[in-house]
Amino acid sequence: MSGIITSAAFQEFIQKRCEEIVLHDSVYNQTNKEILVLESQMRKLMSGELSEKFNKYEGMVSNLSNYVETLLYSQGWSDFK
Repeated sequence: MSGIITSAAFQEFIQKRCEEIVLHDSVYNQTNKEILVLESQMRKLMSGELSEKFNKYEGMVSNLSNYVETLLYSQGWSDFK
């Protein structure tokens, strides 16, 4: 079973499943809307260099969040085998 859990196809399934779950969650959707409004307001105040650093920061946070979602889902799956 561990081969299945570490396979690229299963990892993709986990990522897609996590996205599906959060996209249908009202707390997630409301918070995400508020974040997007705040982000838009912040970007208007940023210089070019700060905007580039913010983009990098935002990408890293997003990648880390995706990694954690996949990690937790995988571990939860493993815990029940």
